Amino acid sequence: MLLSFPYHENYTDLSRLEASLLTAFLPTPGQPLSLAFIGSGPLPLTSIHLLSHFPTATIHNIDRDANALQQGRLLAKRLGYATRMSFACEDAGAGGESHWDDFDVVFLAALVGMTSEEKLGILRVLAGRLRAGCLVVCRSARGMRGVLYPVRSRE
Repeated sequence: MLLSFPYHENYTDLSRLEASLLTAFLPTPGQPLSLAFIGSGPLPLTSIHLLSHFPTATIHNIDRDANALQQGRLLAKRLGYATRMSFACEDAGAGGESHWDDFDVVFLAALVGMTSEEKLGILRVLAGRLRAGCLVVCRSARGMRGVLYPVRSRE
């Protein structure tokens, strides 16, 4: 079923690229990783793909939508990732409840903070909570990616 998702191949390619970049910048490549993915939504494809690239990693999926997280949790369980994925309903821009200093890598999804100012605001909040050396991957919906994502009016 996942293969029928129209953007599955895009996520596969993007996750492969991001995994390569992470491997280049991690202090000890191949070591277990603890990742957080903010804005994972109901279909945590990136988390699923990253777990295949990092077989000892765990991913903490975060979203403000409890229904989306529940769907993601059920999918993770069905695919056999329940022990390697956790889920939290919280607003990362407000700090949330997650133990931010536990993560080696934090992803910020493209739709988390639709404007540069909103994304920077979230990053400012997280900066004081992340441990030294934590890598932050910040996706954007600018440019051609804007075709895939809704653009809010700037009124």
